[in-house]
Amino acid sequence: MAATPELPTLKPANRIAARALVLAAVELRANVEAQPSHPRSEELCPRALGWLESLDLGTEIEPLERDILEAPLGSLRPEQRTDANWAREGAALLAWALGLVDPSPASTFAGSAAGALRLLHDTARELVEAATLRPADELAEYGRHILLVKHHLRDRSFRDKSDGNNFAADILYTVLCQTLAKLGLQDDTNALKKAGEMVDEMPAADREHAGGLFFVRAVAIGWLLGETEAYGD
Repeated sequence: MAATPELPTLKPANRIAARALVLAAVELRANVEAQPSHPRSEELCPRALGWLESLDLGTEIEPLERDILEAPLGSLRPEQRTDANWAREGAALLAWALGLVDPSPASTFAGSAAGALRLLHDTARELVEAATLRPADELAEYGRHILLVKHHLRDRSFRDKSDGNNFAADILYTVLCQTLAKLGLQDDTNALKKAGEMVDEMPAADREHAGGLFFVRAVAIGWLLGETEAYGD
């Protein structure tokens, strides 16, 4: 009988909650930057960083995130605005892992989890302290699904650009297997096939932005499952 594979080593629930709050704060900074003339923008711009530090979460803020949160209103560079906007996806995925929201739609942008994460409220401290995670096997299964879909999106992108002659297929599959092995996830042929069918059934317009969605989701779930120590690695 084959041995039951070990589940990944998850980040502690309270750290996942802290990271979700940081990402939600960065998401807020993106929203404020997009509405500089809003009556509350001047007030909200510096507030997110102060709120995180009041919760003793300053050590969870990574350098690029701190640069975004400290930047004066209207001064974010294009790449900073892009990073800040993508923070919503990471926050939503981690909020799902904490059991606070439903999973994000397959190929459309996540709704904001800021309310579920109690953004800018003092009660967020209690959320961090009392945080619990969904079952480890559920997190592992969802993580594998995200990685498989990300793989197929990259594979499809290469095929579309090379008239069906995907010279990178073997390399992409090797990278996928290495990532799954690193996280302690099984390479399931049926799951791989289903992920491929899902990508093939996506409308072309959805596939155009799904690559970015699943890249960000893969970063979040990979960090949660122990692939990296720092979120931005």
